[in-house]
Amino acid sequence: MKVKISFFQKIFIFSIFIILTTVFLNYIFNIFFLDNFYIHRRSKQILKISSEVKRKVAANDTDLADFFENIKDKEGINIDIMKPPSHNTHGGNTAMRGGMRNNNSEPPRFLKGMMQNKDMERMHKEDSRKIKTFYDNISIIEMKRTGLRLLFYEEQLSDQSTLLISSSLTAMKNYKREISLFNILTTIAALLISAVIGSIFSKKITKDLEKLNLAAKKISILDFSEKISISRNDEIGELSDSINTMSGNLESSIENLKSFASNASHELKTPITVINSHAQALVSGIIKGDSLPKYYRNILKESIEMNDLVTNLLTISKLSSPGIKLNQTEVSSLNLIKRSIEKYETLELEKDINWVFPEDDFIILGEEKLLKTAFDNIIQNALKYSKEDGIIYISSDKNKLKIENTMDCALTKDKELLWEPFSRGENATDKSIDGNGLGLSIVKMILKLNGLIPEIEIKNNKFIFIIKKVF
Repeated sequence: MKVKISFFQKIFIFSIFIILTTVFLNYIFNIFFLDNFYIHRRSKQILKISSEVKRKVAANDTDLADFFENIKDKEGINIDIMKPPSHNTHGGNTAMRGGMRNNNSEPPRFLKGMMQNKDMERMHKEDSRKIKTFYDNISIIEMKRTGLRLLFYEEQLSDQSTLLISSSLTAMKNYKREISLFNILTTIAALLISAVIGSIFSKKITKDLEKLNLAAKKISILDFSEKISISRNDEIGELSDSINTMSGNLESSIENLKSFASNASHELKTPITVINSHAQALVSGIIKGDSLPKYYRNILKESIEMNDLVTNLLTISKLSSPGIKLNQTEVSSLNLIKRSIEKYETLELEKDINWVFPEDDFIILGEEKLLKTAFDNIIQNALKYSKEDGIIYISSDKNKLKIENTMDCALTKDKELLWEPFSRGENATDKSIDGNGLGLSIVKMILKLNGLIPEIEIKNNKFIFIIKKVF
């Protein structure tokens, strides 16, 4: 059985894991690297002090003893200068210079009378061994009997005296024990604090997530009544705004879909009813003689309209698909317009329409097949709604194409509603002009897919269709 872990529990466990990982890494670094880090820092400090001592010795500085005392008090570092014995200069110098450089296992054996600090005096009295050497002049010395460890520096000066600097490493071991104890206490305190803060923070987050989850469940059953109210300036706040927006868009889309389906059913029902009634009349033998061609023409007309409607519905479905891919090439708009005029030549001749073309072509980067469908609808509409013996003006520049025709009667309907599916102007109804109100919807979808902006202007009974390029 799979165990369910809530989001609150996951956040809490994750925060505890981060704290434990941090503490564990701290322990590991303390165990393996703290000693060497401390010795390295201490060695650098001793080398710096030795340079300062040599400078003061060379300058015969009178406050040398005070300097030694200050260093001892502040840093815990002992400094001595070993003078050679006056009764045997050569022998004394040899003894002092011997020490650490001539014997890798034993520290120098200095005369007791010359010792000025207890660490060096202890080295003289006890057996000791050298553990490790740093920077040539610095070594770690361990007392065999007491286990005491010193960081020891020795250098012969120009006046045959020897500079000795030492620092006990015992304090470092004690300090490590204190660090370990302190880390344990810190870990316990951090766990307690994180448990309290993490609990409060996690509950607040999970509370907001529960609101999002409830809204999402309602949306999944098409209930858009739940509006999320989360005031947060973070990703969860943005997510709540996105869900509210998505809910509103889905509600609007579903309403549009219902309206579209209702209108499509209504538009299909009319020709089906006509075809059905005419077919029944013909089959029953009621219609005879001169009336037969009229019924045949009506059946043909309605079947053509129904075929156009189904074709347009399939086109809208295809254009609405999120996975649609375009094969874009450079397309001549004038070439598409002239091909559309040839297609609707009969309608053009019936109304005796004249055309005015621009000198410059309007080149479009898009899919030619889809653009041809769009221009077919635009030109068909221009011909349908133009006055007889009218003129259709086509003008263009680099970024805009206009198709302008004078309407046979005024259009009072809001021009923005003309983009809606199954929406037609009053002039189409009054003049009984064939159509299903899907043409401009299809045109708008095609042009937008190809990166173009369609617009409609109605001025002085003139219908102007505009195509703009996106800059």
